[in-house]
Amino acid sequence: MTTTTYQDAHVADGENLCYVVRPVDFAENVGAGTTADVTEHDLRPTVETPAGATHAASASFSSSGSVRVSGWSPAGTEEYERFRAARWNPQTAAFDLLPDSDYEPLHDENVPTGTSLWYQVVGVRADGTTSLPVLVSVAVPPSS
Repeated sequence: MTTTTYQDAHVADGENLCYVVRPVDFAENVGAGTTADVTEHDLRPTVETPAGATHAASASFSSSGSVRVSGWSPAGTEEYERFRAARWNPQTAAFDLLPDSDYEPLHDENVPTGTSLWYQVVGVRADGTTSLPVLVSVAVPPSS
């Protein structure tokens, strides 16, 4: 049996979608399908992230069930001692700082499934001051 997963990342809030799923065998015979109606709930941050950061960042979902958040300084830009990340919490309308770590990438454990998560990532200088943030997101699939 082959399984295929499809994911629409970051659909507009309140948008209603209908998916039709039909099995297709190796001979390309199409079987009876099923439908799924879904409504997106936009969990994007409601606070502005200032522009002008000199570093880059990414977030990706790990098969272990955590999110890896990384920051880096492109060549020719300011170097940072480390990076710090905070996850958007829609219930409090604020970013919750992830625990500091001595290694990169940062790991956000026990993340909610079936949603999009948003992170602000800042570079930390040797004197403890921070850069402007970069906003990144990752779509976390539903648990199986």
